[in-house]
Amino acid sequence: MKILFQTHLAFGLALIAIISAIAACKPKNPALGGDWQYNGQACRIIQNQDQLMFVNEKGDRSRGHFLNSTNVIATDWERGLVGDLTGGGKRINWRNQTVWIKAP
Repeated sequence: MKILFQTHLAFGLALIAIISAIAACKPKNPALGGDWQYNGQACRIIQNQDQLMFVNEKGDRSRGHFLNSTNVIATDWERGLVGDLTGGGKRINWRNQTVWIKAP
């Protein structure tokens, strides 16, 4: 009985170590919240962990989130407008050919 308990305990501890290692390997999403610009006009991103709210130069809003550490999606625009993050998260190249730049 004692050997069975020790085996289960060792298995449980190994499982916890594996899960922790996998979690540590997940790339962290960049901090995008704050002021942005599109063609010199003010835009904004509101960030709550992985959830995003995009506000364009006209004040139109879209919910969004990270697809991964280098791509975002504005789910309410153009049936899901995807943006590619470049410049260390300081630039969004939207797939509709527009570009947002993080304000200084």
